[in-house]
Amino acid sequence: MYSIDTNWDDNSWEFTSRNVMVKEKGEWTDENEDGLQQDDCYPMMNYAYPLRHEPSKEAIIEIDEETNCCVVEKDGEFYLGLTGGGMDFTQCIGLAYLIAQTHIPLEFAVEVCTQHGITQSGDNFIRVMKGCQDTLKWKVASYQTRLKEIAIIIGEAKK
Repeated sequence: MYSIDTNWDDNSWEFTSRNVMVKEKGEWTDENEDGLQQDDCYPMMNYAYPLRHEPSKEAIIEIDEETNCCVVEKDGEFYLGLTGGGMDFTQCIGLAYLIAQTHIPLEFAVEVCTQHGITQSGDNFIRVMKGCQDTLKWKVASYQTRLKEIAIIIGEAKK
């Protein structure tokens, strides 16, 4: 799978989503019942999915609100973390990738569950499936181009 194993208790992790959402909603208190609960926007599964760059504040908020993922950072590198467990969250991770970086990595696109409604439904499900489809089509096209290049080289070598 397209992830790294991690230990969230390691003090080198920065919980980017949590920090952004506390600024937006504040901590939960009796006076601020709309604020974050203690475990909101915090990873619970020991996997991190690499991002190519730091997502915008707006993207982080959308990831937190639309998926079971959050954004974390370690040593200047950004990752998605899972805020839920016990089921197939590949659709959530796929949607989080689309929000954060506009595409789903190839290594992950081949793993996303295609059953409607596992964790995403309606427009979000279609968005994830189209994201997988776009990634796979792009890769197929690049393989076809490479195959043509190699065929030409073989032809020239035979001359």
